[in-house]
Amino acid sequence: MTMRSHIFTLFLLLSSVCVSSTSLFGQGSIPVKVLSIEDYVMTDVMQSGGIGGSVIVSLTLSSDGTPSDVVALHGPMYPCDSYPIEFIDAARAGVVRSIQNAKFEPIIVEGVATEQRVTFTVNLDVNFRKANRPSPTSEPGARVPKLVSGGILNGKATSLPKPRYPAEARAAGAGGAVSVSILIDEQGSVVRAGLVSGNALFTDAARTAACKSAFSPTMLSGNPVKVSGVLVYNFVP
Repeated sequence: MTMRSHIFTLFLLLSSVCVSSTSLFGQGSIPVKVLSIEDYVMTDVMQSGGIGGSVIVSLTLSSDGTPSDVVALHGPMYPCDSYPIEFIDAARAGVVRSIQNAKFEPIIVEGVATEQRVTFTVNLDVNFRKANRPSPTSEPGARVPKLVSGGILNGKATSLPKPRYPAEARAAGAGGAVSVSILIDEQGSVVRAGLVSGNALFTDAARTAACKSAFSPTMLSGNPVKVSGVLVYNFVP
């Protein structure tokens, strides 16, 4: 049977990592259920080094639910002022290892278990995700989240430098939309960034531009908070 390529919907919360993915098959969505997966925990050194955000992985899911050919496509985020390559590689390798050892429920299409190429988004920032859960604001002394999600942030930037067009991408005639996940600190500065979708030829250019962007501080209940979100750049050949 011919393998089909899709992205499916999966939500799984582990002790320290969240795995999710989304796609449409025809007019509806097909969920992918995880039967077992090992916990993946970033080390304190990796977290203190600013590694976070998401890792995008692609894999083949066999008709019996066994994963193979797991590849880290994009991510994670890392500090704008450094390039901790050993931590980046460790984060990607850890996510790939967890997915390789996982067991999934077979994907059923029209009553038949099928082999599929799927893409997962693995969120490393579970602590931030927990901090972002709303708490009652009507009660005295209610806790204010330390991080809020801002969605697509292009229209909220006070400064949004245009990325350069890489020579290698121009030579290849490459173009298209590129999305960069960012973390903005309480002062409105971008402190972490990482590519989450788009042609990898634009990674450095898009990430560099994202790191140079600026925002007004975000206040919540009178307190400055960090903001996570996405900047989208369109590269036209």
